[in-house]
Amino acid sequence: MDQYQLDLRTRVYVMGPALLSRARLEGGEFRFSRDAEKIATSSLDLISIYLYLEGTESRCIEGVDQIAETGDIGFLDLTRTSSVSAASYVQNLILPRSLLEGSKRNLDHLHGLILRKGSVANTVLGAHLRALWLAAAEASLEDGPALIDATAGLVSGLLLSGPESEQDQHDLADAQLVRIRRYINRHLGDTTLGPDRLCDQLGLSRAALYRHMAPLGGVADYIRTQRLRKVYLTLCDPSYAHLSVMEVAAVWGFGDTSGFYRSFKRKYSLNPGDLRVYPEVMKSPEATAQRKAPFVTDWLGEVDADQDGKLDA
Repeated sequence: MDQYQLDLRTRVYVMGPALLSRARLEGGEFRFSRDAEKIATSSLDLISIYLYLEGTESRCIEGVDQIAETGDIGFLDLTRTSSVSAASYVQNLILPRSLLEGSKRNLDHLHGLILRKGSVANTVLGAHLRALWLAAAEASLEDGPALIDATAGLVSGLLLSGPESEQDQHDLADAQLVRIRRYINRHLGDTTLGPDRLCDQLGLSRAALYRHMAPLGGVADYIRTQRLRKVYLTLCDPSYAHLSVMEVAAVWGFGDTSGFYRSFKRKYSLNPGDLRVYPEVMKSPEATAQRKAPFVTDWLGEVDADQDGKLDA
């Protein structure tokens, strides 16, 4: 965020697996971006839905410039690149992709989609999002998941229920990349995780796997980066202080001591043991230092880190 005299007011509701917020910003401009490097070092697999209550927003979605205006509804896929200069007053709903994956179509066309004010889909979804905000203030913890399931069902019904277009077929490559990343991130502790395992489990040829992973630096680099990040976060968590550094590393799939130490030092410019001796290094911009937590707070820490510590508007 640029340096201004800012007045930022936010309210956030945790609703089961989703996060609902409103933010009003005066005296400046809020900027949010996700580039290829951030995406490669993150396990966020989320869809963000913005209802623009006041002001306009400039967006650059994979090289395409857009303007969203008051009353519009915009979508972002946090596994893909984007840059946003936010509106002054916005409501944001962040949903795990898994809540929308029951639809027949893939979700890739949602990235950068804007439902313009006055369209049928905007009218229906906008009314629901406003009602959801009012309900969130009164909802119990038990109510949250049901409300979010209903919202995901509405989004799927409005935007994902039609037959696949030719463009949808072309977008399958992006969907496949998300599938590969999800499998990797769920099996980081398995020492057999590698190209052979991925090809066997996901039904891919080695050439196809390498092609999909090339934008993220390749299979080996992506796996190593994600494992290092998990080690970093675990070492920063006092509840794991009883484990040695190499015991933590082994949990996340590292078996070679010297190779692990070299990779960690190259990535973070410090030794892994320093995270326990000098707690202040937890502030390193190289990682979020998010503690082990339930699903929402786990990825919320990553959202904050992608914005230099600022809350997503």
